[in-house]
Amino acid sequence: MKKLLICAGIIIMGLPLFAAKLLMEDGSAINAFYNDGDMTGIHCKVVGVIDSTGTREFSTEKEKELGMKIQGKTKAVIRLSESDSVADGSLLYIVNERNLIVAKVTVSTVFSSVSFNRICVAYGNVRNVQKDFRAVIPASDSLETKVYEYIARGNFYREKENLSEAIEEYEKAVAIDKKSPEAHSALGYIYLERGMIQFAQKEFTCAYDNAGRVYDKEEKFFLLKGCAKSRYLSIFNSELPRGNQLRDKYVSEGIQFGKEALDLYPDSAEVNFMTGAFYYDLSSYSTKIDTANELKARDYMLKVLKLQDNNTDAMVIIAKLYKKHRNREKAELYASKALAITPQDSSVRELVNSIKEMK
Repeated sequence: MKKLLICAGIIIMGLPLFAAKLLMEDGSAINAFYNDGDMTGIHCKVVGVIDSTGTREFSTEKEKELGMKIQGKTKAVIRLSESDSVADGSLLYIVNERNLIVAKVTVSTVFSSVSFNRICVAYGNVRNVQKDFRAVIPASDSLETKVYEYIARGNFYREKENLSEAIEEYEKAVAIDKKSPEAHSALGYIYLERGMIQFAQKEFTCAYDNAGRVYDKEEKFFLLKGCAKSRYLSIFNSELPRGNQLRDKYVSEGIQFGKEALDLYPDSAEVNFMTGAFYYDLSSYSTKIDTANELKARDYMLKVLKLQDNNTDAMVIIAKLYKKHRNREKAELYASKALAITPQDSSVRELVNSIKEMK
């Protein structure tokens, strides 16, 4: 019978040292580790091995647009050895030969195959997954399983717009796993919806500090977007004066989070707008020309208009930038476009008039 061979207790630079290539018997118990510095791990059971990876089939145009740009390889086909432990909706981790988690996937379908007996199809970011990597499931009595169940229930209540129940479930998850990025990010978005910006910011910061545990690119994108949005609202929905230390901190962090989010999904109109707004805020501290930040603000806003040609907020910022640079023609062009879309907006009308009065 094949067995798992590990030299227990031997550590080099904080990592478990494996005496030989991992050979698994069906249902073997292992500890899976989040990263190189994780010395505790999650108690799991091996349920199968990766047969192949591919791209998820998307059912709607919105899913196709977001998924194809973010995800890359998103589908894993797994040969199951412990099929009784796996069902639709099960959370599985994919681990490499060192028991390091390289992906987290959710089972979509379990079925029988003539060649491989039981097979399951699971979805997640499987970019770093290779054929024959092992699929493991947290032990039924593990804290990880309980956290997953609380988050799943929280997601259910959130979809039903029962936010109080959702918060309660996410907080149960955090009580067990204080570093759960999924639970903190979910709480952050609920607090944003409720206008509790400082609470949201705290939750997103906790999520970001543990983003190394997020293996799904779409999930990571929304985490980073939440981080940026909480800073954006902290600046533009508050009375923090320009030059205030805290405001400067939020602007700097917002730019960082925005750029990281756009590295994953460069065609997000909302994140492009927020990132451009952060640069515009930097450039508007004084009446002096700040070419570097102004160019960045303009370029992000132009990208927004490429994605959303009716975004009047982006038009107004571009118009103000051109006005500051005494480019009356272009300033009037963008301001007039904005006014044509929102003729009732008095502030835009005032901007158009002020540009027309330029000498």
